Amino acid sequence: MCYNIDNDNHYRFIGGANEKILKTNAAVCRTVLHPTAATVFREVSGEIPNISLATVYRNLSDLCDDGKLIRIVSDDGITHYDANVERHHHLTCSECGTVVDVPIQLNIDISSVTDCKITDYEVMFYGKCPNCSKK
Repeated sequence: MCYNIDNDNHYRFIGGANEKILKTNAAVCRTVLHPTAATVFREVSGEIPNISLATVYRNLSDLCDDGKLIRIVSDDGITHYDANVERHHHLTCSECGTVVDVPIQLNIDISSVTDCKITDYEVMFYGKCPNCSKK
């Protein structure tokens, strides 16, 4: 699938004879911090009424494969998307399921306990988000 980025930071997807503008990046950024595909679909379908959820999933997957988004799979199996592709970690709220950025740096060296060579890692914390912590 081919895409270009226009002046409004929207991704223009081209498929066959039909050209659709899927404002995926804008939708991810303007919805909740870590939206699901369903959230992005609701946001985008107001602008593109004939878009399908399958198209949203496919385009989100392509953006992840291209390094434009990060996939975050929570314990409940729901995939969230993050436009912040810089190294950072997340917390999943045990009350409401919200995924929150945890902007800390971790230096992990496991060489003293294993012969494995780490090439990448991802840390998920669990607890209460700021809103649920106030309750």
